[in-house]
Amino acid sequence: MPEGDVVVRLVDKKVKPIKNVSVEVNQVTQDFLFGTLSEEIFRSGIDSAQGKKFKTLFTRLKRLIKEGSMTNNVRMTTTKHGEVMFRGFYGMYSLRVITADGKDRFFDFHLAEDKNSNEVVLIVK
Repeated sequence: MPEGDVVVRLVDKKVKPIKNVSVEVNQVTQDFLFGTLSEEIFRSGIDSAQGKKFKTLFTRLKRLIKEGSMTNNVRMTTTKHGEVMFRGFYGMYSLRVITADGKDRFFDFHLAEDKNSNEVVLIVK
């Protein structure tokens, strides 16, 4: 699932669904070559004219990919089953849960190819 529907289920300590709470999802990193390779290129110290041209082109490509393949600022409300669903990509995510008591709770989770799953269960205390 380089991209696909992701289901996040929020449950309490007794594993009961937490319904009707606001959730915000932001993708922090992405797990594909362009994200990782670009970091290596910028750290590699390439100095030649060709290297600078490559960096410029690669920076443009990276921006296009990140703008088109990152899940950010997605806000939604959990269903009666405590679930939210969004379009996601491999990478690290930060999820903010805004509960009725007004206290924000934050969770990080990783969607990875080797896990072969598009479902995440989070216990909100």
